[in-house]
Amino acid sequence: MTTEMDSAMSYRRRVATTAGALVLGLVFAARPADAAPPAPCCEVTAIDAPHGIATAKVTATGKTFQFRAARPETFRALKLGQHVYANLKTGQVSLDGASVCCEIVATPVAAAGVLSSAPAPSAPAQPSASAGASPIRISAAVKVTSAPMLRVLSQGNRWKLVTIPGSYGGRSFDNEAIYQIQGRDGLTEAPINDNVRQALLKDAAASEGNDTVYIVHKRNSERVTRDQFGNLTLAAATGSSAPSGPSGSVVGEGGSGLDCHDPFGWGNEISESGLVTFDIGGGPVNIALNDANVHVPKTPTWAPDVNISGTLSGKFPLRANLQGKIAVRVLEQACVPIAVKLKYVQVAGTLDVQSSLALDAHIGLSKELRYEVVRQPIGGLMFAIGPIPVYLGCALYLDAVLNATAPNLVQIKYAANGEGHGSIDLTCDMNHCGGHRSFYHHWHDDGGVTFAAQGVRAVIQPGFEGGVEAYVDDPSFVNAHFGVKPYLSADVWAATAQQCPAPKGSSGVASATALTADLDGDLDLVAGIDASGIVDGVKKDFTVDHWSEHLKFFDFIGSTALEPIVQVQPPTYAGAKEQLQVRMRECYPYKDTIEYELGFGDGTGDAFGSLVPPNASPSSHTFAAAGNFVLKARALHDAHGRSFPTTSSTGSITVEPARPITQITKQGVVKP
Repeated sequence: MTTEMDSAMSYRRRVATTAGALVLGLVFAARPADAAPPAPCCEVTAIDAPHGIATAKVTATGKTFQFRAARPETFRALKLGQHVYANLKTGQVSLDGASVCCEIVATPVAAAGVLSSAPAPSAPAQPSASAGASPIRISAAVKVTSAPMLRVLSQGNRWKLVTIPGSYGGRSFDNEAIYQIQGRDGLTEAPINDNVRQALLKDAAASEGNDTVYIVHKRNSERVTRDQFGNLTLAAATGSSAPSGPSGSVVGEGGSGLDCHDPFGWGNEISESGLVTFDIGGGPVNIALNDANVHVPKTPTWAPDVNISGTLSGKFPLRANLQGKIAVRVLEQACVPIAVKLKYVQVAGTLDVQSSLALDAHIGLSKELRYEVVRQPIGGLMFAIGPIPVYLGCALYLDAVLNATAPNLVQIKYAANGEGHGSIDLTCDMNHCGGHRSFYHHWHDDGGVTFAAQGVRAVIQPGFEGGVEAYVDDPSFVNAHFGVKPYLSADVWAATAQQCPAPKGSSGVASATALTADLDGDLDLVAGIDASGIVDGVKKDFTVDHWSEHLKFFDFIGSTALEPIVQVQPPTYAGAKEQLQVRMRECYPYKDTIEYELGFGDGTGDAFGSLVPPNASPSSHTFAAAGNFVLKARALHDAHGRSFPTTSSTGSITVEPARPITQITKQGVVKP
């Protein structure tokens, strides 16, 4: 025991990394429905869960190939030894011989390729790979050839028992089984030592929100017992002469050492970090929009209640030089690590982004659509907390996003481009993501909007989201993502005469119409934490920062619904101060403060004021003489940046002669 504790007091962790990058090209096509399925040709021989790649062998020749499923649930259902159908010429894989489920992975390349996507009408877009961009890599003190492959030994609803086999930095972890446990229910369900269970349940009860994700070392946890006084203690190790306490290791870039600061508690904390750099090439991405490939964001659920067609295209060159960091807390008994829980994951560094977006579509739906363009593992950091292996994996991701609120069918076409650069510093724990940035982004309008609709207001937001994902052990356990999301916001409005009547007694046409489009360029700094692979609901996404710039306001028909109206309470008399109200029609959709100009038609100067729709702005005026006058009201611009047409609403007002002055005497007689 003394040797074990002495070793524990001075341990460091071993760090390793994986390098290299792949961009996978997938082209979907379907076998004719009436063709008879052939006999299975191949057998699944390996399943790489962290990377979402399976290996299969051709039975007749022994040749092996790798493939990836289009949907996550398809990949999760694969089993070792399962027979599959494959067409090596077309790069397609089927599980039933009737429908294509998966695509054979293209030959690996050593650089991030130019992204390209040209999906068939019935399938989500995917990129093709080609050389020509800077390498994607993650660097640290020691490199390994590939990320570890998680092996699941057993599992329940909210826990898994796994190993991370292999040797990293000269140390084997083949026999180090660990539990991945989420939440109080997972702690109750998992078949762990009851003494450890009670200690972790006590920690979970004192933890905030979702901060209840644990890694528990199986062998060390089974040694935790209670002494004659009921205190937790550690039984002697059995079955192995190797010490189970902390061991020496190579410190990775930015790693912090850990001595046994708290021999019987959670007061031990370590961190490891590594440099992540990547460069996504600027090749085109083309997404074919149709009802068949619409799905709910980040899930495989298909949504039939939609009406969409057209294309979303663009380019998204993204370069980053980031430092990724993980910090964990360690529960120890007699300076022997028993359990680990995540404290935070952090990404900090510089980003350069360029974005080019074009949308040409018919859209009639209200939801966010997300199309995966790239999910590319780029390696990670392996370090040891005593016998507990912890892998911080990284993956590059790029999605095309279309967020639409269009209750009626809208035809729309527009484009813009932008660029941004600067630094970010983002941190996620299990409950929240936040941080700060020094980042600049600017959009340029590419020449206008084409829009057609009737009686509708719609907001259409196409864009890209790209960045880096960081996960603990495997993506289904704890996964954090950090990225930028440039997108365009087209706020389009079509109003019919029936929708925009003028109140009785007000200026302006009796019924107005509108056909307008307002174009903004936006960029979000995004981050999120996800442990939903173990238990549903433990997933949070955050917009850490948002900035927007107004690009242009379009009025296609000289929209009369953009003209303010003036309401006067008759009768009006010369020489009396009359109260007026200036407002927008009830159909006007925006809420930004409007600056307006009001003319009275009597030769006096115009008045200027402001109003906040749908509220009215009070005004007053004194007409010097009786007569008929023409009131004119014109909206100038608003706080959002919209500049309105030069037309004004008009309305006549009749001013009566001044009322006679009357008085009442003490005797009650009224005299003129």
